[in-house]
Amino acid sequence: MIALQSLRRVNTDADHQYNQSEIPLLVRPILDHRADMVIGDRQIEKLTFMPWPNKYGNMLGSSLLRLVLKNNVRDASSGFRAFSRECALRLNVLSGHTYTHETIIQCTISRFHIAQVPITFLKREGGTSKLIQSVFSHIKKSLANIVRIYLVYQPLKTFSRMGIGFLVLGSIIYARYMHFYFAGSGEGHIQSLIFGLVFVITGILLFILGFIADLISAQRKIQQEILYHMKRNGSEK
Repeated sequence: MIALQSLRRVNTDADHQYNQSEIPLLVRPILDHRADMVIGDRQIEKLTFMPWPNKYGNMLGSSLLRLVLKNNVRDASSGFRAFSRECALRLNVLSGHTYTHETIIQCTISRFHIAQVPITFLKREGGTSKLIQSVFSHIKKSLANIVRIYLVYQPLKTFSRMGIGFLVLGSIIYARYMHFYFAGSGEGHIQSLIFGLVFVITGILLFILGFIADLISAQRKIQQEILYHMKRNGSEK
């Protein structure tokens, strides 16, 4: 990543698979004030030299993010990116798996505009990628990362949606018991009453957890704002 004092930042990998002469392509949308983060699209579907676990793992991971975030990012795992200064200062990466998905999620939640430009992706000259061992492993880690990030940044919405699911399911099961109860055969369906109550109580607890997590999230936002100003002041020295 280039110096903090600059107005744009470019991130690249150290395996020399990105053509550094294409950096101006990444920076241009930021200079034109059309984007806050620009992702270099490797056009994975056209790459014949990429191992199939990496290829389909990347494609499935990107599809999953598009489904969850409702955006059109085609290459979510690309490490060739440019950031505006404001966007870079606002980002705080927490994931130990890969920063690529987390930065997209944070930018989407923070309403930063994301653009994409097609780039040249070169064949690896030596070594192997340690990021994707298998398609299943990559999807599992990506999904866990998405859920964790949403729990951190939008806890009330996330827990509320889960709580509603449990409440609806519990109500349906409980209604089944009530149907048999008023029909005179409730004793033979007591398990529906138990399961229904368990799901309803779980739903209520998820709502409570959501409110608690939202209070913690409010504190996190204050801390992030303090960190943002510290980074901003430090970058201006």
